Amino acid sequence: MKNPFHHKNRHSVVDMFRPPPGYRLDQAVGTTYSVDFVTLTSVLMAFADAESDEENGSSIPEQLFAFTRLSERLKLFVNRGCILLSGVRESSRICAIYDSLIEEVSLPEGSFHPKLWFLSYKPKQTPENAGAKRIHRLLVGSRNLTLSNCWELAVKLDGQSATGIRRDSVGGVLARYLKSIQQFTECQSNVLDTAIANLPSIEFSLP
Repeated sequence: MKNPFHHKNRHSVVDMFRPPPGYRLDQAVGTTYSVDFVTLTSVLMAFADAESDEENGSSIPEQLFAFTRLSERLKLFVNRGCILLSGVRESSRICAIYDSLIEEVSLPEGSFHPKLWFLSYKPKQTPENAGAKRIHRLLVGSRNLTLSNCWELAVKLDGQSATGIRRDSVGGVLARYLKSIQQFTECQSNVLDTAIANLPSIEFSLP
């Protein structure tokens, strides 16, 4: 068995979110107990850099514009009252963008505490990507999206769409989990609906 603490198995949180080379984010659904705007911005910057077709990435104005587009493809569910602004003014433009992608969850008993992401990447339209298929990624971590410097244990599984629906597969179980979230929110999200519909037919590669 591989040693999970070996330096080759260590990755930054941002790198785990970053799209594979030649891909860009299509859709993302995340769940966390708490979120800090500084950490969330770092994650979004990893997505925004992949939006650019330039080798040197995007400029700051281009990244901010990319955030606006990403808000239509991303939905993050957070425990009610656990959004941390970290000095960001509530009236700032960045808060207005984040308000559209964050949804608070209020459970009748206890707190909403899972730390999970489902990410879907689509290939860029380039000659090198001719015939390339979408890549789906499942991330399960041990900490929230905050400024904590603690080490994190995480599982990253990549997968692709397969023929047929496998309700007892990892994708099928994840679809039921995301559907259960709708019971505790008033969220109407095409991103969430699409993820629930597609997950049962995704085959993840297990370690």
